[in-house]
Amino acid sequence: TICSAPYYSGKTPIKSILQSIQRLGPTGFHCITMQAYLDLDLFIIEGPWKDTLLQIRNFSISVAHISRIISRMTNLHGDTAFLCGLLHRIGIASSIIHFPPPTEDPVLVTKLWSAVELIHPILSNLIAKRWGMDEDVQKALHHYGQLYANGKTNHLTAILIIAEHLTQQLGFSIQTPFRRKPN
Repeated sequence: TICSAPYYSGKTPIKSILQSIQRLGPTGFHCITMQAYLDLDLFIIEGPWKDTLLQIRNFSISVAHISRIISRMTNLHGDTAFLCGLLHRIGIASSIIHFPPPTEDPVLVTKLWSAVELIHPILSNLIAKRWGMDEDVQKALHHYGQLYANGKTNHLTAILIIAEHLTQQLGFSIQTPFRRKPN
């Protein structure tokens, strides 16, 4: 199980939900259940986009964990940074499951992918609002890629940008039929 991963381990194994909440705290438990929900509901969909969804999943989980680590060096809450990393590409993931297969109409899929890449921060923010996420998470997702929003520095977005860059340096990326893997 996710709670049995080395990051969450202690001297005794976690055997119940209550023990999970006690060890991780309510927000830590929320992070774990969100990751499990996405694994069970969104990222296991069969079909032509299965490999891309798996890449988005792995990339997002990596960004989430790195965001949590970076946040330890700031005054930002690690679980909030984790949720931002986990959800920062949810707009893309929830959109491409409705795309036609890439082989069916490559021109259309290329146009759709380009459009979704442009608006995925807005889509991710809408999903976060719908799911009742913290306002800081919503803002970070909405202003993804923008260090400044409304005249203020968005520290969570800055963490996401750094975490995403580090994740790419570690070899994780999202490949599409239309994009080559970076060198």
